[in-house]
Amino acid sequence: MRVTLPQSIICGYFDCSIFGDLKQSPERVRTLYEIEYFLEDGKLTYTDGISYPIKKGYIKIGIPGERCNSLLPFKTKYVKFSAEGKLAELLETSTRYFRSKKPFEVEQMLDEMISLYHTNEYDELLLGGKLLVFISTVITESSITTGSAMEEIIIKAKKYIEEHFKDPIKLSDIAFAVNLSPNYLHTRFRNEVGITPREYLIDCRLKKACELLSTTSKQISEIAGKCGFCNQQYLTLLFKKKYNITPIAYRKGSGCNYLI
Repeated sequence: MRVTLPQSIICGYFDCSIFGDLKQSPERVRTLYEIEYFLEDGKLTYTDGISYPIKKGYIKIGIPGERCNSLLPFKTKYVKFSAEGKLAELLETSTRYFRSKKPFEVEQMLDEMISLYHTNEYDELLLGGKLLVFISTVITESSITTGSAMEEIIIKAKKYIEEHFKDPIKLSDIAFAVNLSPNYLHTRFRNEVGITPREYLIDCRLKKACELLSTTSKQISEIAGKCGFCNQQYLTLLFKKKYNITPIAYRKGSGCNYLI
């Protein structure tokens, strides 16, 4: 699939002082792809309810349709554009937030685009070409970051699930804990672990159920509640699907002499 030039390009420098005494920018819905390069440490920026620290030298990629706003103040250089096909796919599957390893180069490319954009009757083809080079640099950086950094994120996500499996947690809760979008976490978790976050959560709950069935006399319904299942029937359904045996049969065969 060929890569086409981005369109509807907007770029510039943003200083939140335009908001006056506001402590938080108004929420908006992104209509274009956005790449921000933060110029100073700030507080937090939010995307679909997930928070990301505003840190100098960090890059944030935004996708159309996301709801976003930020705690003020902060300063950033940015570029916004429309994209389709392969280019859109690359942006949407890249790491969305990471520290730039080439801050001088990244900022220099942004400065060149901003300067060109504010030139009267600028060359759209030249600006589009510079933007493609910039996007390529950013995506390459994000893939480099993906390795060890993503491994740490997946470990953190698994730990969160293991510590909260008793609670009614959702994918958005896990994503919030590791500062990733739910869809991106779902994809990366599945690629790295081999199962989805939900499947990993169910496995944690079922393993705990096995432990309680073997070592306690608790009622099945009570075990279901302690393992995060909404009711005994749902526990039984998933237990049988996973182990091809009911919780009651498992208890009887586990050598446990407790009454159910």
